[in-house]
Amino acid sequence: MAKEDLREETAASASAGPPVSARGSAGRPLWGSLAWLGVGAGVLIALGAATFVAAGDAPWPSTHPMGAEVAKGPDGVIFYSPREMLVNIQTDDGRPAFMKVKLAFEVRDPGAVRALDAQSPRLADVLQTFLRELRPSDLAGAGGTLALRSELQRRVNLVVLPVHVDGVLIQQLLVSQPASE
Repeated sequence: MAKEDLREETAASASAGPPVSARGSAGRPLWGSLAWLGVGAGVLIALGAATFVAAGDAPWPSTHPMGAEVAKGPDGVIFYSPREMLVNIQTDDGRPAFMKVKLAFEVRDPGAVRALDAQSPRLADVLQTFLRELRPSDLAGAGGTLALRSELQRRVNLVVLPVHVDGVLIQQLLVSQPASE
C-alpha cells in the first residue's frame, strides 16, 4: 500500500507544476526574470568598463593632494603642477618681501605622479623651507631663474627617490619688494 501512496503523491506533484516559490506573482516562472537581471548586470559591467577605457586609463587618482593638477603633454610627458606657493623671503634690510611661485614638474613615468602625490606634504615643506631663505637678489636675471630651477629639481628628486623628475618649469614667479624710502 505504501508504494501506491508514494506513486499518487509523485503523480500529483508532477501534474501541479513547479513549487509556488519558483513562480512569480503573475504565475510565470522566476527563471526568466532572473535571466533578465543577469543581462542587466552584464550591461552595467560593460558600460563601466567602457567608461574606464574612454577615460584614458589614467595612472593616477582623479583627485590629487594639496590641489595639484596633472596634464598629459606631448610625446608621453606628464606635467604635475602643485598649487602655487606664496612665501615671505629674506631682505637685506629686514623689511618684508614676498614671492609667489607656480611650478610644474615634468615626468615621463606615470609612477612618478603617484610618488609626487604620496610625498606632497613633504615636498611642500622642502620647497617652502628653501624658498623662504632666498633673497630678491638671488632671483635676479636669467641666471637666477636657471639656478632656482636646477636647485628646485635637485630638492624634488631627493624627496621622491627612486623616481626621477625630468624638469622643473617655472610657470609664474612674482617677487614683491617694499618700496625704498
